[in-house]
Amino acid sequence: MDSMPLHLREILRDVSEEVKDQFYGCGSPIPSLLEGKTALDLGSGTGRDCFILSKLVGAMGKVIGIDMTDEQLEVANRNLPYHMQKFGMTPASEVGSCC
Repeated sequence: MDSMPLHLREILRDVSEEVKDQFYGCGSPIPSLLEGKTALDLGSGTGRDCFILSKLVGAMGKVIGIDMTDEQLEVANRNLPYHMQKFGMTPASEVGSCC
């Protein structure tokens, strides 16, 4: 986490402990200037980077997390309500989806 940029570490403080404890990623190559953009996280696991990205893309952006591990997705989905409230996220069903 020390190699993570300061602005991302500040957001990470608001990510739930369960999600952080089960992060097995190989880093967080999160670019700057994401407001209003769509971000795709392949191998999203418990959603740690997706939740960070949701803060960065803002209300006009979208984050899509994809993972093949049911156990990881269960953790992400279990923690989704907490992060939606914490980061002011809107469910995809309320803004529509293309697929």
